Amino acid sequence: MVAFVFLADSSIARRLLQKWSLGYHTHFILTLNIGYFMKVIWSWFNSSVLLLLALHGSVGAYEVNDRYTVSSAYLKYQKDYPQISLVDVQPSGKIQFDRVYANIDGRELHADLFHPTLEEGQQPLATIVMIHGGGWNSGNKAHFFPLASAMAQRGYLAVTVEYRLAPAAQYPAGLQDVNAAIVWLKQQADTLNINPNKFVLVGGSSGGHMAALLANSAEEPLFHAGNMDMSTQVQAVIDLDGVLDVSQGDGLKHEDKNGDANSAMGKWLGGNFAQQTERWQAVSTALRINENSPPFLFLSSGHMRFAAGHDLVFEKLTNLGIVHKMASFAPAPHTFWLFHPWFNQVVEKVDQFIQQNVVQVGASISQ
Repeated sequence: MVAFVFLADSSIARRLLQKWSLGYHTHFILTLNIGYFMKVIWSWFNSSVLLLLALHGSVGAYEVNDRYTVSSAYLKYQKDYPQISLVDVQPSGKIQFDRVYANIDGRELHADLFHPTLEEGQQPLATIVMIHGGGWNSGNKAHFFPLASAMAQRGYLAVTVEYRLAPAAQYPAGLQDVNAAIVWLKQQADTLNINPNKFVLVGGSSGGHMAALLANSAEEPLFHAGNMDMSTQVQAVIDLDGVLDVSQGDGLKHEDKNGDANSAMGKWLGGNFAQQTERWQAVSTALRINENSPPFLFLSSGHMRFAAGHDLVFEKLTNLGIVHKMASFAPAPHTFWLFHPWFNQVVEKVDQFIQQNVVQVGASISQ
């Protein structure tokens, strides 16, 4: 038996990587065929994840970009937002770490399940699937640990999902991964004691973009790697500052960056707007609103470049009679949901919206 230690996004990890001449921003982690899951320790202060895994079987490697971390964002925001502080994780129920939901070409994809503490016979109020941000090429599911823990304490099953990132895995790989996670959860509805018809997608930044896109395109075959026998339709979506239209206007201007194929969106889609026009249009939620679109909540930092397309989305939802709401936390940093003093307000907004539109169906249309 061989034990491996992996530290991500911490000063210790960076010193080790420097010593090993692997660089600061790109390193490799091992994908393990796990015989026994030993221990996970989470330290939110420096966004460090320590995984101790026992190895049985084959080992593969894949590239990880740690460009965006909670700790780096915290240091960046301190000057403009001196009131900012990090959020502690305070779990109160069972947490199932690193459960394998898919295996793609030898790479395991994992999800973390934060369970509520319930009385015998009770079900979670709903299942919330969380998609982390990081510009489609960075970040990790641990970013949503505090929010997942907080929502579990309010009676939800909260699930943070790992998905493949660009440039190693371009569009539509990550979208297919999240849908695979939803199918995996619904297949275990009886075991997990959840209602497969009470699912919510939550995403932040690029993860918010993905959440909104998937929630409004459940029937898109391209976003499903396997068969579509089980629906991935969700009953609500909550977008935390994720762009909604990159086919025109401010969304195109800021994401295409004057035709830079190496922009975050360009790397994910395999080219700039001129090179991959159909793909840029295909990932624009504003062009996918339909009669099956779920209730929609958009939480904004006040930096309107990240809300690009919300006006068209809301216009279409209004015409279809579908519940929608927008709340602004301005002035706030882009990833406000990761920090105090905004975190508790986010928890309240998310809980209230899900209660009204999933747990207690029948809310009126937003005005």
